[in-house]
Amino acid sequence: MLVVEGDIGNLGGYKLEGGAMIVKGSAAGSVGKHMRGGVILIKGNAGYWVGEGMTGGKITIKGNVGDIIGLGMENGEIFVHGDAGNYVGRYMKGGGIAITGDVEHWLGQYMSGGEILVKGNARNGVGNLMRGGRIVIEGDAGELVGWNMESGEIWVKGAIKSICDIRGGKILQFFHIGVY
Repeated sequence: MLVVEGDIGNLGGYKLEGGAMIVKGSAAGSVGKHMRGGVILIKGNAGYWVGEGMTGGKITIKGNVGDIIGLGMENGEIFVHGDAGNYVGRYMKGGGIAITGDVEHWLGQYMSGGEILVKGNARNGVGNLMRGGRIVIEGDAGELVGWNMESGEIWVKGAIKSICDIRGGKILQFFHIGVY
């Protein structure tokens, strides 16, 4: 196990195949790029490109994360205990991403597989050009939800500001029904 007492620069955990890396500070960009296995724990914030091309393993970030998370990921898991920027799950083919906070624009753009869970709100362009997979948003979704979506599912618990030009797939709203 590798323990870093402070912050790390770019490419932390690059092509990691096993073992564990714990960063007690924050991480710059490209954490877990092309990761194949193992575990990365960042106890602070992380920059851009987290989990790009990831094919296995688990990345946990105990803070906020920048743009382009899980780009082209095929397998593995990314957990963000905070907010995320733009392009989460872009070109995602498999695996899972869970975010406890809010997500900016273009969530799941060009996504063809895998699952994304957002406990907060998602801004505009959710599922833009989506070709498969599932997105679940427990908060509200902004404008242009499902824009040019071809297949897959988008589930929204809160309000949807606007749905736009769906070619295929499903956009569903779900509601909690309490037992009294």
